[in-house]
Amino acid sequence: MLLEGTYNISAQISLASKSNITIEGQGAGTILTTTSDIDALYLYHSTGCRISSLAITTSVESPADGCAISSDNADNNIISNCIIDGNYNL
Repeated sequence: MLLEGTYNISAQISLASKSNITIEGQGAGTILTTTSDIDALYLYHSTGCRISSLAITTSVESPADGCAISSDNADNNIISNCIIDGNYNL
C-alpha cells in the first residue's frame, strides 16, 4: 500500500509479464506524477493485476510521449477508484 503523498516517477513502473500484483493507494491523496515522456504504469502480458485508490498526473504533450496507464496484451486486470489527470491518459 502506498501512503498518502506525492511520488515523482522518473522511470516507468512496469508490470510486464507479472501476475496478481496490487498497487493501491489511500485515495486522492496518493499521487503518482511524471513530467517525463514515459507511461507512468505499464501493463504488458500482465494478468490479474490491480491498480486502485490513487491519482496519476502526467504532463506529456502527445500520446507518443507516454500516458498514465498503458496496457498491451493484458488480461483480467482491474483499475478502480483512480483519478487520471493530464493531456493524454489511458
